[in-house]
Amino acid sequence: MKHSKGLSKGFTLVEVIIVVAIIGIMAAIAIPAIMSWLPNIRQKAASRELFADLQRARMESIKRNAPAVVVFVPAASCAAMGGSYSAFIDDGAGGGVANNKTLDGGEQSFVQQAMPRDVSLCDSNFAANTTGFLPTGLPQNIGRVKLGSAKGRISEVTLTIAGGIRIE
Repeated sequence: MKHSKGLSKGFTLVEVIIVVAIIGIMAAIAIPAIMSWLPNIRQKAASRELFADLQRARMESIKRNAPAVVVFVPAASCAAMGGSYSAFIDDGAGGGVANNKTLDGGEQSFVQQAMPRDVSLCDSNFAANTTGFLPTGLPQNIGRVKLGSAKGRISEVTLTIAGGIRIE
């Protein structure tokens, strides 16, 4: 097949400008929608991370043959973003007092987690906002923690009497 000398290959400037304009319009429509989803996505991720950290506390307790304690620090309300939790082995190491549900002496902390932006650790119904696991893997007490998003979505991470953990 023969090509004529005047025929050029490629895109014209007008075609490139039209494609860039279409991409810009699509981005202008999509970005606000995506930004409105982010608080709920962060809240779901925080719930899954709390679930995993509770499982880790259970495994650490069994592995070290010592109680693991998880302490929750709720935000003032679900509307007030924030809150945190931490987990440690309550074995009395380094001059600490064993089984007092307080991180003291040289007891080892293995989780310290603050809630991400747009997420609130709303509420904990554990006694003194504290739970944990015995060396057998069974929970020290049962209850649930509520996590909320800036968009009003609420999820609960529940610890059952058999040591099961679930997200609702």
